[in-house]
Amino acid sequence: MSLVYDLIEAKLIVQNMFAREFKL
Repeated sequence: MSLVYDLIEAKLIVQNMFAREFKL
């Protein structure tokens, strides 16, 4: 269960990084 949460959290962090990079 925690593994799924880790994947979701990592995905959100990556999306936030991309959003900051490309200023979406």
